[in-house]
Formats: sequence, structure tokens, C-alpha cells
Amino acid sequence: MKLARLSPEQGKIFAAIPELAHKLCVRLDFMQQPRKSYDELLAMANQAFYTGDPFQLWQAGPCLVGLNVVQPWWASAPVLAEEFIIRYKPGNFADTITELEAHAKAQGCAALVISSLAMIRKESYGHYLQRKGFREVSREYVKDIHYG
Repeated sequence: MKLARLSPEQGKIFAAIPELAHKLCVRLDFMQQPRKSYDELLAMANQAFYTGDPFQLWQAGPCLVGLNVVQPWWASAPVLAEEFIIRYKPGNFADTITELEAHAKAQGCAALVISSLAMIRKESYGHYLQRKGFREVSREYVKDIHYG
């Protein structure tokens, strides 16, 4: 697992960021999530690639992962919190999870938290993660607020 900007594949990763931003838009639209514009998501992904803000962009297995080490209010120690996982090349998703687990341990995290916000196939990913030792601890419900 490597920071995307330090990966031997950094050129391939950087060239894929516009397509990845588009895929995030499609996923969020499918989930009917209010979202930033494509241009805003692209700018944020580029900023993350270079600066690690607002999330760190890592290459893990065949995927790019937006993540942060955070101290949630409910945890006794920091956790590795995934913001999104998106495939950028062929490969085994299991490698991504294995690398994330090792990274969480190396960072001294108490847990690895995987979000389902942008998952199109929540049930199949959920079952896969449960087989890998994850447990579902919460769901998020979103209602759009309309003005006027």
C-alpha cells in the first residue's frame, strides 16, 4: 500500500483521476446522494493526490482509497476511516482489504471502518466484508432538505 503520489504507478493513477471522479458521480447519483459537482469532486481528488487534504489518497491492491486516520467520538483509539474505494485497474479486491487491514495495524488503529455510501451493490459487498470479519454497526439515512 502506497500513497498514490508516491506509488510507482503515480502517472497511471493521476491520469485516471478524471475517470474516477466521474465514477464517484455516477455512484452517488445512483444512490440518490446530494453531491458536489464533477468539477468540485475532480478538484478535491487532485488536491488529495498532492496534499492529503481533505483525505489521503492511497493505492491498495487494484483500488484507490480515500482514507483518514481519525479519532471518532465513540472509539477509545484512532481508527482508519475509508471515505471511498474505487477500482482503477484489474485485480483482486481482497488484496485491497488485506492491505487496508495491514495499514490500519501499522498506524496503531483500533479498527478499520468501511463506508457504504458509494457502494452500488451494498448487499454483496456487505456479505463479502462480513466473511472477512467485519460487522455492520450502523446505517446512514439521508433526507434532502428542500428550500422554497
